[in-house]
Amino acid sequence: MITVSNNYQQAINAPRRQIKAKIDVYFDGVNAPPTTFTEQDIQKMTLLEELKAESNTPFGFVSSNELTIDFINVSGDFTPSNPNGKYSQKLLPDILIKPYLGLVLANDSIEWIPLGVFWSKNWNTSSQTITTVNAYDILYNIRQKDMPIIRVQENSNLYDMFQTLFNALGISNYTIDERLKKYKISLGFYEDTVSATLQSMAVAGNCYIKADRYGNIVVNSNFTNKLPVASFTDDVNVIDTQNPQDYMKIYSEVSVNYVMPSIQEETEIARLDNFKIPVGTTTFDNLSFSSPVYKITQVNLLNSKYSSITAVKYGARGIAITVNNTVADEEVTLQVIGYPIQTTALNYAVQDAEAVSKIGVKTFRISNNNFIQTLDTAKEYANSILNFVRNPMPQYIIKTRGDMAIEAGDVITIADSVNKIPETNVVVVRQNMVYDGGLEVDISAQIPVVPYAWVYVSPGLYEYVAEY
Repeated sequence: MITVSNNYQQAINAPRRQIKAKIDVYFDGVNAPPTTFTEQDIQKMTLLEELKAESNTPFGFVSSNELTIDFINVSGDFTPSNPNGKYSQKLLPDILIKPYLGLVLANDSIEWIPLGVFWSKNWNTSSQTITTVNAYDILYNIRQKDMPIIRVQENSNLYDMFQTLFNALGISNYTIDERLKKYKISLGFYEDTVSATLQSMAVAGNCYIKADRYGNIVVNSNFTNKLPVASFTDDVNVIDTQNPQDYMKIYSEVSVNYVMPSIQEETEIARLDNFKIPVGTTTFDNLSFSSPVYKITQVNLLNSKYSSITAVKYGARGIAITVNNTVADEEVTLQVIGYPIQTTALNYAVQDAEAVSKIGVKTFRISNNNFIQTLDTAKEYANSILNFVRNPMPQYIIKTRGDMAIEAGDVITIADSVNKIPETNVVVVRQNMVYDGGLEVDISAQIPVVPYAWVYVSPGLYEYVAEY
């Protein structure tokens, strides 16, 4: 939750409240003064803030937040075909946008709450009066980046793997949950793309990856015992609450694969025939391996007459080479020799007897994840996820008057006597915030995920309990 004053906390839950908008758009670059728009300049502003894409599990696809603003364009200042429009020639992609909502306090001062840091993607003037911009946070841009060349990380852990990746991507503003250090990785190697890598790492660590309201990347474990930051009740700020029951989406068994990687004997890793090398100095930087490689020992240009290798950079998934050819174009055979990595998949599975009696054996599977490399990690994962996926009612849909200081990932308390929802602590996983002069926020939340394990009670008796 964004830190707010006591006066804010009183005013946000008042029967009547006044909310302002401020949007800083950096048309002339991030180092130039922004153009500031207010609630008088917009028809509507929508923020979709989420920890994950749609999923019925505690984790989902890594997702970025999305901002949509409908600017009033009666003056034609946003119309691209209007050469005299103030902004008509500035509606470009990757324009920095910082939106705020402000609450008018009892003393008539305004407390501004940041909604995030966004970059424009598309400007659309489809009518005479409205121009709409769609923008995404920095995580969207990060997921589109080329995967950097990174070597195998030995005797590592998930925390360090995140840190190495972020540093290689040139990201400096990030925080990583220290609890991810306990997930040991003997031979760590990334996926072929940044997006696939982040997704696999989020699943392996049972964690979420998001951009916060200040543009920093945050990696947090889904395991939480945080105290609630706010209360939402039907007599103050809840319009409607649903806690749907859906047995079609529950599972009675969780199966988690974990891998044991090993370094194989030196062999030919790759061979490319008819490899064309032009005259001059050329860098080939998009040469990928079919499987992960621990170490490269030789890179050869077989049958070459004129060319020589001047630089080599390799990682677990690919190689970049620089070649100098001083005479004439030629075709050679590129040969790469080194030590490949082989992975052996093992499995840990756990069942819930009560769920089996209701729906039979229905398995939720985690497989093909090279970041899960120990039995302990697989056990913790399976035991904890089972408590979530066996529950037919883990999700809550809450329509509220809204509090823009609440962030995805916060724990809140909900209670709705009208809909028979008792006081319950839930984690905000998604919220759709709509401002059109007033504020309304639809929240998707779920029960907290906590570590579960089978605990010895007496000979032959074990109990399945939360660790906190």
